[in-house]
Amino acid sequence: MAARKATDTVALTVRVREELRKRLERESQRNDRSLNNEITTRLENSFAQTERLEEIFGGARNLALFRSLSGTIASIEAQTGRSWNEDSETREEVMLRTLATIKFLSLKTTSKQRALTRTLADKLPLSEAEEIQQIAQIIKSVLLMGGGQP
Repeated sequence: MAARKATDTVALTVRVREELRKRLERESQRNDRSLNNEITTRLENSFAQTERLEEIFGGARNLALFRSLSGTIASIEAQTGRSWNEDSETREEVMLRTLATIKFLSLKTTSKQRALTRTLADKLPLSEAEEIQQIAQIIKSVLLMGGGQP
């Protein structure tokens, strides 16, 4: 059997929940496409969207970092019940955890160690000394980015 070309169309059998199948059918009718075309278009669009986000964020690693930070922010906002851009204490916690995440990701550790440490870091508050040190680092970074002197 000859090898398939990238442009070949092939049959693919998948199992989906009935609710999803109905949703896809409704959308295919709304978009005046076959069910197969709807599914194919949505799959292709999902890959294109990921590629575009990777381009915007400067690569897959940066995109993963921003997704991680987004999850951290959502977790903090759920804990405080306030939005980071409307509450100074929540914003401060987001800044501290963001810095801690970036520092943590720059360490040479295994993925298992990072996952365990990340879980613990989200549950344990930073010590006062660590908070002060990280706030100082953030202020220094902001001043350096703005051209000021720390």
